[in-house]
Amino acid sequence: MGKEPQGAPEGSDDHNIDSVIYKWNPRTRLFEPNQTIATSGAYDWEFFAVGPYSFLAVANAFNGTSTKVHSHLYVWLVGSFRLFQSFLVRPRPAPRRASPGDTGLGAQPGPVPGRHRHP
Repeated sequence: MGKEPQGAPEGSDDHNIDSVIYKWNPRTRLFEPNQTIATSGAYDWEFFAVGPYSFLAVANAFNGTSTKVHSHLYVWLVGSFRLFQSFLVRPRPAPRRASPGDTGLGAQPGPVPGRHRHP
C-alpha cells in the first residue's frame, strides 16, 4: 500500500484529513509545509486570481458516510489561506445514456448552488 495522507492513521480509510499546503522557499529551493486545511474526500483543488486576490477552491466529495458535504473557497491573506466561502455539495444523479439526436447538452433542476453572500 502507498503512504497514508498526513493526518490519517496507518491503514485508515478516513476521508476527513488535514491536507497540507506547501509553499516554495527560494532560499532552500524546496517546497515546505505552510499550513493544513481540513478536507473531506477532497478530489480537486484549483488556484486562481481575481485582480489582486488569490483564491484556492477545494472540492470535497465524501466524509465517510455522506456525499452531502461542503466545498470551500479560501482567500490568501497575510501568508496563508483563510476561509472565504462554503458551498453545500449536492450529490449528482447518475449520468443518463445518450440517445440518437442527443445534443450533448444537459441541465440539473434546482437552485443555483453556491449563491451565498460572504458575511
